[in-house]
Amino acid sequence: MSRCLLALALLLASMSMPVGATVLQLEEDSLEALRLEEQPVHGMTKSQVLARFGEPTRRHAPRGGGDHPLIYRWDYPEFSVYFEGRHVLHTVVPAQDDNGGHP
Repeated sequence: MSRCLLALALLLASMSMPVGATVLQLEEDSLEALRLEEQPVHGMTKSQVLARFGEPTRRHAPRGGGDHPLIYRWDYPEFSVYFEGRHVLHTVVPAQDDNGGHP
């Protein structure tokens, strides 16, 4: 009886193992969503951006003040991040030319 149960368990286990590779085709909207995950998103804090993306290549002096909030800009090789105070407002990806470089 125990041999029968063992054989059944091994059979069920082998059926749940992957047999081949799975090919996943993504629509353009899905690809764009994946690209967005590779960038800071609205509401992230400066410390979250630093933890996930590292030190920016350049930190610009804040702009604004007075009646306007201070806006900070950090540049990374692939994008720039704009903060209001300590939270991300926008991430901007520069346009690329046909060769993948920035114009």
